[in-house]
Amino acid sequence: MQPGEAPGARTASVVFFDLGGVVVDVDLDRARAAWAQTMNDDPAGLDRHFLDSGIKDRIDLGLLSAADAVEDIATRCGGQIDPDRIVDCWNSTLSTRPAVSELVHEVARRVRCAVISNTDPMHFAFIKAQSGIDDVIERWICSFEAGSLKPDTGILRMALRELNVAAEHALLIDDRRENLLAAQSLGMDGLHCSDFESLRTGLVERGLLDSEWRPATPGS
Repeated sequence: MQPGEAPGARTASVVFFDLGGVVVDVDLDRARAAWAQTMNDDPAGLDRHFLDSGIKDRIDLGLLSAADAVEDIATRCGGQIDPDRIVDCWNSTLSTRPAVSELVHEVARRVRCAVISNTDPMHFAFIKAQSGIDDVIERWICSFEAGSLKPDTGILRMALRELNVAAEHALLIDDRRENLLAAQSLGMDGLHCSDFESLRTGLVERGLLDSEWRPATPGS
């Protein structure tokens, strides 16, 4: 079965949602623009000081705390910088998808819902507070807690243990096919989310949404 292919009669008892590209939109150029404006630097400064410096990789794996990461970035920038300014720049990468929030709530009426995400503590705090899904998410499994990044199966195995669910009864929704292939290698179902309609249709095919369901909020 290819990633995103409907699994016939098979129905999950736990649905795991990815965050970036599924629950929230991610736009690095927006963060680069915010960095340039806030830090009086060129847009590539975000890449130079954070993304390409190894700091982002370490914070995603839980090898560096958010506070230490921000301090390291400030040091690299050569001055005393308000930590909140750095966090705000990074969080400007994200924007919420109200229609997806509605969809998650609708799915949660039928099945347990959780999150598996490659993310850092700054983005996690923002998404948990702003995405509108926290009240129906049973467990947030994040790479900085798991010490493992998808498509490594360590974070997937941790999620299955935490939710006490067999792989064959779990569905991962993700925007990256390599992550879905990793999930399927464990026996999980995988739904590729390329846009809102692919997400909605895939869940209808799996019996997790009514075919006529549409969000009250237009767009994704």
